[in-house]
Amino acid sequence: MIDLRSDTLTLPTEAMLHSMQGLALADETVDGDPTVRLLEEKAMALTGKEAAVFVTSGTLGNLLAVKSHAAKGGVDILTDHMAHIWKAEFGGLAAVGHLLCTRISSVKGEMNLQELRDTAEYLANRHGTPPACVCMETTHNYSGGSVLSLEYMRSVHEIAQGLGCPAHLDGARLFNAAAALNVPAKEITKHCDSVTFCLSKGLSAPFGAVLLGDKELIKRARIYRRMMGSGFRQIGLMAAPGVVALDTMIDRLADDNRRCAAIWKLLRAIDHRLVYDDEPPSNIMHLCCTGGSAKEWKEALQAEGVACNVDSPTKLRFVTHRHITDDDLPRVAAAVKKIHETLGN
Repeated sequence: MIDLRSDTLTLPTEAMLHSMQGLALADETVDGDPTVRLLEEKAMALTGKEAAVFVTSGTLGNLLAVKSHAAKGGVDILTDHMAHIWKAEFGGLAAVGHLLCTRISSVKGEMNLQELRDTAEYLANRHGTPPACVCMETTHNYSGGSVLSLEYMRSVHEIAQGLGCPAHLDGARLFNAAAALNVPAKEITKHCDSVTFCLSKGLSAPFGAVLLGDKELIKRARIYRRMMGSGFRQIGLMAAPGVVALDTMIDRLADDNRRCAAIWKLLRAIDHRLVYDDEPPSNIMHLCCTGGSAKEWKEALQAEGVACNVDSPTKLRFVTHRHITDDDLPRVAAAVKKIHETLGN
């Protein structure tokens, strides 16, 4: 089976499994764990941030970030109208964070800057305090893996600073974005005050994410983390694969991006209606069903040995990762062509 459902399905490497053996362990909430400290230090060096905290998931990292920013005041999170933090994580923001999410119209994850500025000013006047934070996302999940431009991120950060509120980056696939832009990750993260990235997607670690920011923010985040039942004991066992991921897996993400673009080219050659006009910059792409429903296409592709997820009633999502090889690409195209000839119009 060629499994294009998600890069969260990646399995740890042999080096990651080996790294969990023979560790010096400690209670992370009492004395700190040496492997966790090493992981956090590596993450700080990669992003240029002064402090970090290891967390269970990107969702928790985002929640801790915005909750910690809101401790300074503000109840509104401003983000684009297709953001993952809104579409998939807002339950936690509302129920646990007691925060509101105000969506700004956007194209490929990039918010309308004038609308962002006007909305933030309006909310500040209505609520008596600036928004808790402005949130960006790169790569952008629901926009088919689009990558925010550095100029756009700089503009958002400047707007947020001018309004007196911080900017948070949901960087679940931060290193895919860095590969797409051909820049170090810190060239992206210098345009935000905090950032979360995942270890368990394309980086292939079995667990975890890292939240980064200044020391004050991370101190608050650690307090909230424990309040939410996520204080760790001998968690070095799960941090060790993350260390290996940061040491060995970042550079190969360019291959995932390249293979996604290759699938796009093969499908476009079959029928341009099957894909978006723009080549996908990262490891996520959408397949547009040319007839029938996305559910029918998914089931038909499954029968042909290709697994994927439904993104909308008429679209499927493909995600490349290290278990997808160059040899798999023509097989994916052949399966899509067969279904297109059967269900398409």
